[in-house]
Amino acid sequence: MEIRGIRADEWAALRDLRLRALEDSPDAFSSLLDDERAQPDERWRDLARRGAAGESDSIVVASDPAGLFGMAGAFVPQPGGAAVVWGMWVDPRRRGSGAGGAMLDALVAWAREVPGVRGLHLSVTEGNAPAEALYLGFGFETTGRREPLREGSELSAAEMELSLVG
Repeated sequence: MEIRGIRADEWAALRDLRLRALEDSPDAFSSLLDDERAQPDERWRDLARRGAAGESDSIVVASDPAGLFGMAGAFVPQPGGAAVVWGMWVDPRRRGSGAGGAMLDALVAWAREVPGVRGLHLSVTEGNAPAEALYLGFGFETTGRREPLREGSELSAAEMELSLVG
C-alpha cells in the first residue's frame, strides 16, 4: 500500500474513485452520485490539478498495484482558519488496512505546512461509528454543532475539529 498525493494527470481515476465512494457509501457524503456523475471532465481535471499542487488544496490517495482504493481531500476556504476535510473513503475490501489513518496522517502533515492553517474541520454522518472512532483517535473533538447531511436528508452530520495550534 502506498499513500501519496494525487497527480494532476490522474483526474479520470480520481473521478472514478469518487463515484465509487458515492455508490458505496451515499450516506457518508453531502454530495449525490447523480450530481457528481454529471460533472464535466474539466471539473475533475481542475480538482486533480489543485489537489496535486498542494497550495490551498490537497488530495491524497491510497494505491496498490491494482490501482487507487482510497482518497481523502482537504482545502483551505480562507487564510488563517481551518482546513476542511472532504471525501474521505476507503474501498470496503481494504477497510481495516490502515489506509484511512495513513491518509489522515498525510492531510494533517499537509495542513501543518500551509501558512496560517490553525486546524482541521470535518463533518461525519451521525451513526458512522468507524469514521467517528478514526477521527477521535486522531485527536478530533466534537464541537456539538450538527447540520443536515444535505438538503432534504433526515440524516445529520456532526462537526469535528482538530487544533494544530500549541
